[in-house]
Amino acid sequence: PPDLRFQLGLCYYSYGDFERALNQMLAVKQKAPETPEVNHQLGTILIELKRTDEARTCLEAELKMNPAFFKALTKLAYLEYLAGRDDACRKLLDKSLSLESSWFETHMVFGLLYNRLGDYQKAVQSLEACIREEPEYPKAHFQLSWAYRRLGNEEKARQYQESFTRLQEAAVARAQKALGLVKQ
Repeated sequence: PPDLRFQLGLCYYSYGDFERALNQMLAVKQKAPETPEVNHQLGTILIELKRTDEARTCLEAELKMNPAFFKALTKLAYLEYLAGRDDACRKLLDKSLSLESSWFETHMVFGLLYNRLGDYQKAVQSLEACIREEPEYPKAHFQLSWAYRRLGNEEKARQYQESFTRLQEAAVARAQKALGLVKQ
């Protein structure tokens, strides 16, 4: 059934098994293309697989079905960020933020963008907002350490680098355990 495959795809994705996640979501899309968020999930998986053109197509399809879906807007903004289109990225992020102000990924992508633009104080504000919403998100801790380092605050930079390392090691251990790569 599509619902079961959708949940299985989410599970594979959460443990970093992107090929299996992709296969499950493709099966859902084939059997039930109107499934809410299936295109968003496909886009998210395809971004992880570095298949950005396909990801964009899926995210745009999701937005055709639900133009106010802030998560898909944020993923599209991330694709614009990756492509170096900062103005397009910012516009999508602003729209996403106007729809949902507490989505951690929107704050994360804003942090990435501000770091790139050299506005490290705004990067810190965005990344701290990300961490308030999702305290265990290692990538935000890593980016925050860089922003603080660029602002000259080595103590804060070190603290966030240490928290990044701790969170990343814990995430890897959980994934290895879930995938049966570690004997219990």
